[in-house]
Amino acid sequence: MSSNSLFDNLPQNIREIVETMSNDERHLGQTDIDKKAVSDWVTKASDASFASAETLPAFNTELVSRTYLVGNSLTVADVAIYGVLHPIISKLTPDKYYSVPSVTRYFDHIQNNASIRSNAAAPDLVSFDFGNAPKQERKAEAPVKKKKEKKEVADTEATEVASSSAKGKAPVRKAEEAASTEQPPANTSGKKEKKEKTKKEATSTAEGSKKGESSKATAGAGTAESGDPIPSMIDLRTREAAWVDPVSKTIHHIRTKEGICSAPTFVGASLS
Repeated sequence: MSSNSLFDNLPQNIREIVETMSNDERHLGQTDIDKKAVSDWVTKASDASFASAETLPAFNTELVSRTYLVGNSLTVADVAIYGVLHPIISKLTPDKYYSVPSVTRYFDHIQNNASIRSNAAAPDLVSFDFGNAPKQERKAEAPVKKKKEKKEVADTEATEVASSSAKGKAPVRKAEEAASTEQPPANTSGKKEKKEKTKKEATSTAEGSKKGESSKATAGAGTAESGDPIPSMIDLRTREAAWVDPVSKTIHHIRTKEGICSAPTFVGASLS
């Protein structure tokens, strides 16, 4: 169906406006879907049953979320609907057009469009008393309920924790957390070996000291064939060689030109 035949059943003055506007294809719809929607609305406007006060409540519902009938800009569909509603809207009393606020808002927006007002065939402006219009109550949106599945998961976890606690066992999640933070046992084998070695060295030193003390205690006890005491060798705790005077019992270091003689042990040694 051509554009001209589509507009044939519209009021004369409105047909003149839409025919002028149709020269700009944007007013016929931006896409194929929009063009189909525009055609449907023009057809509806051409139907005499649409242009009545009884259709306004239903039309009001359709306009609640719309600024234009098709897309986001003015099309010939808006002009056609505006044109056929003009004789009805212009006769409504304030209480009547207040009862269909979306229709009133839409109609006033279209009639003030520059493309319409600049056309000599445009209908007269309809005045509205918006200052005394009752305030529209906006219903608050119901709060979004949390997903049931999420609650069920939380309940299941709580049940598992309670059950594990009752049996004296840590919950699986807690056990995993504990395992992740548990430190590996320290390697004590090296310390143990070192301790045993130190203990052995201490024992060896004690035994050596005891032998040294025994040596000191018996120093000078040896006798020669003549019956005179013979000085004996002893080792001091410093591992230095020394001898004990059998008469004065004084200890004397054994020295060489290199210094005091020393050795791991001199126990049992004697001067010769």
